[in-house]
Amino acid sequence: MSHFLPLSRAKTSTPPFHLPFVAMPFHPVRSTLYILLFMSSAVLLGLTCKRVNYTEKMKHPDILSTKTHFYNAIIVELLVTSSFAIIWSLWMLSVLLARLGRGPLSNYGSELVGLIIIWVMFIVGAAITTHKWSNLKWCRGHFRPCRILETIKAMGWICWGFTTFLILASLWNMKRNNHDFTGPAHGRRDYTGTYPETRDTAARPVTAA
Repeated sequence: MSHFLPLSRAKTSTPPFHLPFVAMPFHPVRSTLYILLFMSSAVLLGLTCKRVNYTEKMKHPDILSTKTHFYNAIIVELLVTSSFAIIWSLWMLSVLLARLGRGPLSNYGSELVGLIIIWVMFIVGAAITTHKWSNLKWCRGHFRPCRILETIKAMGWICWGFTTFLILASLWNMKRNNHDFTGPAHGRRDYTGTYPETRDTAARPVTAA
């Protein structure tokens, strides 16, 4: 006759306690940040295109430089940066939402390299633009080109801020999931080969009569 252990002696496991912020999945946060980066970069692209078109086709001297038929190199740099940010945002949104975890452009390393390049380009463009047109208060109320330049400065810093938050969110997600730079960038834990029912369980000892 076999004797079973009483239920009071059965080992029970208590689920670990997690803070709400730590336990929160980061892929929705990162997806939202990429959407915001896409939208702000699209606005910046439109503004820089308008500025380039204005300076290249103007027939009268510019209010700020008294030149005609010219272009600002730093505005072109922001135009290229915003275009790159739009393309990268769309790609990373497809990676996050479709859970594309395989391939050289779908891991944390490639995501961070792309974001750091965009981050450097944005901070260079925003800093030089801010320094070059540091004081436009005297003309922004009366001249549209001054208002466009003020908005370009603001949008450059906004895009840089979203890129900064995306870098931090990607690093936190990688650390939280115990992944390295080759881990999938979609932000979810990879459970391949670890089916829940195959976890080790402690067998109850049985004594024979």
